[in-house]
Amino acid sequence: MKRISLENDELEGANNVYLFDSDARTVLVDTGERGREERLREALAAEGLTFAEVDDVLLTHWHPDHSGLAATVKRAGDATVRIHERDAPLATRDEDAWREFLGNQHARLEEWGVPGAKREELFDEQKRDGGPDSTLSSVTAFAGGETFAVGDRDLEVIETPGHTAGSVCFAFEDSSDGGREVVTGDTLLPNYTPNVGGTDTRMEHPLDSYLSSLHALAAAEYERGWPGHREPIGDPTGRAYEIVAHHEQRAGQILAILERTGPADVWEVCTELFGELERFHILVGAGEAFAHLAHLERQGDVERVDGAYRLVDEVQEEFGEEVDTWSLSVSDRAGAHTVR
Repeated sequence: MKRISLENDELEGANNVYLFDSDARTVLVDTGERGREERLREALAAEGLTFAEVDDVLLTHWHPDHSGLAATVKRAGDATVRIHERDAPLATRDEDAWREFLGNQHARLEEWGVPGAKREELFDEQKRDGGPDSTLSSVTAFAGGETFAVGDRDLEVIETPGHTAGSVCFAFEDSSDGGREVVTGDTLLPNYTPNVGGTDTRMEHPLDSYLSSLHALAAAEYERGWPGHREPIGDPTGRAYEIVAHHEQRAGQILAILERTGPADVWEVCTELFGELERFHILVGAGEAFAHLAHLERQGDVERVDGAYRLVDEVQEEFGEEVDTWSLSVSDRAGAHTVR
């Protein structure tokens, strides 16, 4: 396997494209964004390959920084582009699916209490960006558990929803020592935690799904992770638990906010967490706050009344106890409710 690093203007850092090449098949996992075509051509040329020689493109999810060049590669040699069935309609920008997706997103933002001016600011940016590459006319959908052979190596689809409804990882055996490794897309990143809740608003309980995905990756005890951005992950299990701990701490922050402010809607919690947000961050910030509030509601720590979230009486009473009774700070005490 060869890791190809492509520059990316987003905060996650350079995108990774993974080349699996054998005498029988040439496979790319993800492609990078449209603006990096020349860099990807050069990287493949250094391996003695062209776009036309790629047989399959396997996508970890539909986002344009991972799928943007899939159409270009497909046109060059009729490669088969494969993606999880949940993300397939968005990868091709199916008209009905995309209209439904945007309609759902708009409804969510209104439900979350995002002010009209902020919604318009976000929508104006989305219009400029143009959405996914609509020239990707067709894809072949797969489901979890399927495998794709590349020479004597099999890539196994591991469903890891959270960042998107159809996010996946690809597990494989290292031919040198027989250990199991995994291409993680945006599910497991070395420096950042992927947004959950805003980048795909189709899920009712995005954080619950994502935490389940992290626990599954941790339990598999892969020897190395190959993420969608930046450098390889030497301890995927440890990194998965680090991200779980981050979300536990974030949930604790939200409980502490509600204890201080009283009932609040998603946008009010979002601004308490992140301050004033602009452009795309309006969506991802509000989505993150929603994902945690929905998680806490499902756990029974908060309840929603007329669009606002409030602490349930039992949790409110715990916050009312003297701090030294538990020998915990308010933040720690709040975080304790999320470890279940």
